[in-house]
Amino acid sequence: MKHVWCIVLLTAAIVGEANAQERYVPILGVAGREYGVSGSYMKQTVIDSNDVGDFAITARYGILTTLNLQLELESGYARHTESMYDTTGHRWNIAGNLLYNLSILSPRFSVFGLVGYGYDRTWGSVDVADNPDDGEVFKSSYKFLQYGFGAKYMLVANAGLRVDYRWVKPRGVAEDEPDQDRQTLMIGLSVFQ
Repeated sequence: MKHVWCIVLLTAAIVGEANAQERYVPILGVAGREYGVSGSYMKQTVIDSNDVGDFAITARYGILTTLNLQLELESGYARHTESMYDTTGHRWNIAGNLLYNLSILSPRFSVFGLVGYGYDRTWGSVDVADNPDDGEVFKSSYKFLQYGFGAKYMLVANAGLRVDYRWVKPRGVAEDEPDQDRQTLMIGLSVFQ
């Protein structure tokens, strides 16, 4: 519930700041920085009745440069659950991205391609099926490559929606670890200045 309140307060601050201006800031050409937050949620049944869920929130700061390129630093937190083994895990990551923005039809709307590299740290616990009182703690870390595409659309004066679709490919994961490749759809808000 606290995540919902954080998103509501952020939205109110963005809209309040945007209403103080008379016109929207075009994403390309005028804006020099992008601040934002995005979230994603995934729940699926993997095998039989094994439900896997993942809630993630990511904050980002980007600098728009010439030639429609954008350098971006992001950091995120995710909470992972798996019902079959009663697993609860947490993941923190940091990544650097390079985006290529392309304005389409109007300065309020742009699409982009993204490539990035980052570090991921995971920790959590698994309850062993034979002895529910006995918990096993796990920790792992790895580097990852991510790439994808997305779109930005200005809603008000200097704020808008951002949607990312990404493929994440971990590097250096131990062979006994399960496949950690994932696809993520992120939806969020951005402020442009």
